[in-house]
Amino acid sequence: MSERITIDLYSGIPNPTWPIDERTVREWRARQSALPPVRPDPRFLPPHRSGFKGMTITMASDPSSGAYTAIGGFVFERGTNRAWVDHGREAERWLFSTAPAEVLGDYGLTYELLTAPREGLFAIAGIAGIGGAGIVGGISCPHAPTYPGNTGVWKGGVFAPMNPNNCYSYANNDPISFSDYGIPGPLTTDVPTTTAKMRKQLALDKLGVLSPANELPPSCPVALPAKEAHFIAVCWRKMVGSQRDFHCFRMDRDGNWSHKDGTGEVMKSDSTGAIITDLRTAQFDWKLTLIGFFASVEGTRVID
Repeated sequence: MSERITIDLYSGIPNPTWPIDERTVREWRARQSALPPVRPDPRFLPPHRSGFKGMTITMASDPSSGAYTAIGGFVFERGTNRAWVDHGREAERWLFSTAPAEVLGDYGLTYELLTAPREGLFAIAGIAGIGGAGIVGGISCPHAPTYPGNTGVWKGGVFAPMNPNNCYSYANNDPISFSDYGIPGPLTTDVPTTTAKMRKQLALDKLGVLSPANELPPSCPVALPAKEAHFIAVCWRKMVGSQRDFHCFRMDRDGNWSHKDGTGEVMKSDSTGAIITDLRTAQFDWKLTLIGFFASVEGTRVID
């Protein structure tokens, strides 16, 4: 993996990213070294919301090291306990300014769109398209994974090393490597942009299709011997720009739902901070529309 800069924005689809040359790396090092250091504190970060998670520059062949993220007036060295104050978000703005015009055009992005207050973009609302009947939470399935918290292979956020796992790999409890990306369907397929294509590619991953698709059955998915099995929910997620993102949830062993916003932290709460016990009542400050519920069964699913 060469030196590059990434706009950390999406939960399911790949983020906008572009390679950089040695001159850009040198300029970044000069800018970063001039920033005043500060003791890192989670309170520096915006509330747990989906959306823009910062500008990340990676300067090593191993993307898990040598990476910095600029977000909200601070710069964090990923996976370390080092941070710097970014007055006026100048470092963040400069990283964005290196984006090629064709990248920004393909994604329909501007810096103003990325950093606009979330409240001005989407009102807090529930997930559209979930059936009013049936059960969409509270099923205690003994073969489902337990909620891990923001730890281990799933650990995300600016205080963690770079991590390739996104919402889809987390929802399936199936970690991936940096050479992969958690998108439904074989690696050779394109990112799905329609509901029909998404459902087709989820079927190619051997996820169990439920009927009706917008409700859960009253019983747990059947697990293979010594394997885990659980329900997941896949949704479209409306974001700034022109690309269509998706977001996933999984039902853990305790019957509650958890999720991972792309490279961000694993969490079990919605945008109000409430534990997600029922997806019908969960509230989010970005627009979600249910594609369907699916059964993810270890030993049957095929996640490339």
